[in-house]
Amino acid sequence: MADTASTFSATGVTWDLGELFASHDDPRIAATLADLLARADAFATRFRGTIHVPGGPDPEHLLAAVKELESLDDGMSRVGAYAALLYSGDTLKPEYQNLQHRVEQALTEVRNRLLFFDLEWMELDDEAAARLLDAPALRGYRHYLQVGRRYRPHKLSEPEERLVNEKVREDIDVHWELKAYEDAVSGGAMALFGEKYTAQVRVVGICEPVHTHDHADGADYEVRCF
Repeated sequence: MADTASTFSATGVTWDLGELFASHDDPRIAATLADLLARADAFATRFRGTIHVPGGPDPEHLLAAVKELESLDDGMSRVGAYAALLYSGDTLKPEYQNLQHRVEQALTEVRNRLLFFDLEWMELDDEAAARLLDAPALRGYRHYLQVGRRYRPHKLSEPEERLVNEKVREDIDVHWELKAYEDAVSGGAMALFGEKYTAQVRVVGICEPVHTHDHADGADYEVRCF
């Protein structure tokens, strides 16, 4: 019987990424990241404070926002995929490591500048959201918008969401779970941003290695969760 295990090996396989960018130092990468940041700022200028409004926004206004988010996501996916695939092909190359770090840092900032939209959409009352979900103009984005409201009862504030995004980018273990408010508080959870909470809350834990002390054989670290 033939040994088929080796057929799943990626040894020696390289991706042809030329359709995305020419190389790790392609100036179009920096230009793309700068453009994404500028467009994120323009998006915030145009749409912040216009989604969570009494009765909800006009369907066409929400459609314009969602289409721009879709376009931004496409640009983020292309540059993010390029950096990730290049790095995964040779994780020891410093230039690939640097590119991966630089791209992740920029894309995290883009996401942080855009996350207000998700929070405003979740904050919109159910009646107004239902009206928009039934709007013919938004039919093609109905599922996306529905999924965006899934965690409405457990959403974090914008500063908290920014913190989670930063910790994820730093490759620090971030986990969350739903708990009754009383159980969360008795377990040591803290309401860091003075928000008002419902009976059930989303508890976010951040775990990272913390230096404890040095000794002759090296340094000791332990994982602490906050």
